[in-house]
Amino acid sequence: MTFEHKLLIQRYYFFKFESIDATEHQTTHHIQNLCYGQLSIINFMIFRLICILHFFLTFSDVFAQQSKLDSLLTKLNSQERFDGVVLVSKGQKVLFHEAFGLANRELNAKNTRKTKIATYSVSKTFTAVKVLQLVEKGKLRLDQKIADFFPKYKDKKGREVTIQQLLTHTSGFEDFVNYRTVTAYKDFYINDFEKLLYNSSPKFTPGKKFSYSSTAYTILSFIIEKVEGVTFDIAMNSMFKKAGMMNTGVEGCGEVIQNKSSEYFINPDKDNLIENLTNMFSISSTKGAGAVYSTAEDIYKFDQALFKGDLINKDLLKMMLNGTKQQLNYGYGIVNFNLENIGKVYGHQGGFLWYDIRSIYYHLEKEDLCIVILTNTGMSESIWNEIVNASYKFAINSQKDINLSEKLVLE
Repeated sequence: MTFEHKLLIQRYYFFKFESIDATEHQTTHHIQNLCYGQLSIINFMIFRLICILHFFLTFSDVFAQQSKLDSLLTKLNSQERFDGVVLVSKGQKVLFHEAFGLANRELNAKNTRKTKIATYSVSKTFTAVKVLQLVEKGKLRLDQKIADFFPKYKDKKGREVTIQQLLTHTSGFEDFVNYRTVTAYKDFYINDFEKLLYNSSPKFTPGKKFSYSSTAYTILSFIIEKVEGVTFDIAMNSMFKKAGMMNTGVEGCGEVIQNKSSEYFINPDKDNLIENLTNMFSISSTKGAGAVYSTAEDIYKFDQALFKGDLINKDLLKMMLNGTKQQLNYGYGIVNFNLENIGKVYGHQGGFLWYDIRSIYYHLEKEDLCIVILTNTGMSESIWNEIVNASYKFAINSQKDINLSEKLVLE
């Protein structure tokens, strides 16, 4: 007897038992069926009750984890330790997406889910994808050298640096695009950049070892411009559009961007005074190394498109995600590492200074999780780890602690 047949019998006797009228034999038969039906109904009701209880217990656990994440972020904001947006997704479902604190302190404007926030070094992941798109189209080769794009560059060692070495931080270039240059140049034009490049030389033989370099990604930005024949911001727009990132762009010097947060710095040397960074430096100078602004939702869309293979083909994606022999934990613009019982994690971080983290993007392969944290006031390593832990526990309804912070600190 099928489950559906049993349900029909249960429903029949539940509604019709009062009208039984038959011979003694038939009555006995009906009574037996009635008892069977009533017992089945009771069993079925117990089963349903168990399912309902299981659902509510599970839901209450998930709700408790969500409440903990929300409470943590609310507490950190009340202590002026976090202003920004957090998004957590599992597969194609966004589980948590909330904004906290102020986008502009002078105007008392609040952060919202649509607030655009500087991504700093997470920009490198976007830039790497754009480079690989040009490789896929046959416009670039990974073994091409800087000399192909900057023929006036005379340094013998520097001329041999390849696109692949720039992507993987094995070029040997020191960070001449750093705090001093971004404060000296309100915007970084090709002529300004070439002066710095032509007076520099790799500090080691290119390809021999790993040394994190924002300069390498600024060089890639100008190479993209030369190949595409347009400015870097316009060149990047096609990649953003393909990923559905309609609220993402590259910040220009002095550009007023609708719904973009102002950037602030909690200065530990001034009793944690919150200072506006606008007049201190221009992030636009870093171009593909750090000048991309975005929303948490757009970075989630990027994550979906990247790992579906919508942005680059599977072979290039595999190449991007895998590390090099010089640094197994860094591919092309993306960090990768294994965590015990969690599996492979990909992502990047970004910040104003090494201790001032402003953007986090993680993709946890095994659970198909995406965690995005954007802040316009910065956060310490301990806060970053607290938020990531609470996000992870909520997403998989777990009490397990994870520590990703040590894995993504590259500087």
